[in-house]
Amino acid sequence: MPSDMQSVRPLSPLMVYEPPQSEWKSLGVVSLTVQTPTSSNFTPPETQPPPPPPRWRSPEFIFYGVAFLIVVPYMVKIPYDISNESNPNFYKISPRLQEGWLFGRRVDNSDAQYRSFRSNIPSLLALSTVHLLSGKLYARIARFLSNDPEDNAPESSHNASRAPFLMVFSLLMLTGLHGTSALKILAILAANYWIAMLKIPALTWIFNGAVLFASNWYEGFRFGDVHGALASLDNLPGFYPRWHISFNITMLRLLSFNMDYYWAAKGGLVTAPGGTMTHKQRATISHSLELYSFTNFLVYVLYPALYIAGPIMGFNDFVWQVCCYVDPNE
Repeated sequence: MPSDMQSVRPLSPLMVYEPPQSEWKSLGVVSLTVQTPTSSNFTPPETQPPPPPPRWRSPEFIFYGVAFLIVVPYMVKIPYDISNESNPNFYKISPRLQEGWLFGRRVDNSDAQYRSFRSNIPSLLALSTVHLLSGKLYARIARFLSNDPEDNAPESSHNASRAPFLMVFSLLMLTGLHGTSALKILAILAANYWIAMLKIPALTWIFNGAVLFASNWYEGFRFGDVHGALASLDNLPGFYPRWHISFNITMLRLLSFNMDYYWAAKGGLVTAPGGTMTHKQRATISHSLELYSFTNFLVYVLYPALYIAGPIMGFNDFVWQVCCYVDPNE
């Protein structure tokens, strides 16, 4: 970003900074945005002047409050009125409605993706609870076996021992979700890792594009189509047989690993800078090549939160947070 567009101080989400009149033209839209530690116009806290007082009682925030009190309830009222049997258009949507659980109201559960999420909320909560509790138990056992039963061990040593736990838990989760289709996914991951070791980016993109297209065209593949003797494997589909539906998000992590390894092998920066690292630095600074192992690759690709919920995080950043301590306040 050009230097003449840099703000002189960071903005809080609940404050509006008014720069001098002479700065308005150079700041433009940037003056209305919120700064983060990775913003190009970020000013370190130690060089900032005192922030202006909060503007909760300003006309701007009063307007926001009034708009919220009017618009949000109205957004609730519209679908409530439409879903009443007394509504003249109720017959148009009634075939899509199912019995609900809240005050006898019906719910629209016709969308396949939303239905899959909504119907599996109890299972997701149970899985999250098991993951959290088993992770805590594993950490305690790891500390005990390392002859440090107290909770005063460095956080980095605790995080470094999480990879085996995440590996086992992720494989169990994958098997429970997709049954024998987990073998298909593991075969794709193994092939992708082999391609990564070749350090040919074009081959990475071609392979992942072909797998994504073929898995959707053949609806996830069937063992019986490969050989009749394997047809019995199709009878163990798991809780979520359609693994290929969400594989496009997983494919992005495959690309991230291959490209991060390619840049690391080509001599990317492998030494962490002094001081606290920003998110952008964690994403771009490479690791030593031994950390780009098949185990870490599987842990990254199959990490439960990333695999189920779908947020994207680069491999470099993931390893910094799993194998190296990261200040939670960053």
